Amino acid sequence: MDAKTYMRKLVYIASATAIMLLACTGCFNIVSTVENAPSAVSVPAEPLSIYETLPDDPDNMVDERFELLSLVFRLAGSEEYGDDFTEYQQKLVSEFEGFKEHKAVKYAAKLPLGYDAVFRYSVHIYKRDSEFVLIDDIESLVDDGRWTKKSAAEFLPLLGEFYADSDFAAFYQSNLEFYKAETQIVPISEKQA
Repeated sequence: MDAKTYMRKLVYIASATAIMLLACTGCFNIVSTVENAPSAVSVPAEPLSIYETLPDDPDNMVDERFELLSLVFRLAGSEEYGDDFTEYQQKLVSEFEGFKEHKAVKYAAKLPLGYDAVFRYSVHIYKRDSEFVLIDDIESLVDDGRWTKKSAAEFLPLLGEFYADSDFAAFYQSNLEFYKAETQIVPISEKQA
């Protein structure tokens, strides 16, 4: 396995591990609601935890929410999401470059965010029917000051528009086999055989 492939797999595994660590550390206690959120933002009637928002496919560790947000922040110029040395990354650039002027991308470019702040947002939203909504407890999202309740609420409908306008769902679905193949953990006993 070459270094680039190794790093790509490491990033996928680290993302999945981070989800589990955040969930296990109590980051997702359902104790509060979104206060002062614009009316265009949906808040679930029933409290949801991160466990209820995880994808149903145990063979695919690539979360659609994180891929979508990574793409938006890539288009917004976030350095940490800008690599294009893999075929998949080049495919993202060629498929979505025409959306650099989208409202969601422009909004993301103005946010003082990076690194894990984008990932943290992804685990605080879920898709209900065809719209993204915030989970009940966003305190763990806004606790370090990078996201605010206002920015989280304002960005959400823009992200939903980007998702629909770019037809990201079709792109994600068309790459499921790639995601599954890239995130499979091969037992050591199989590697030695």
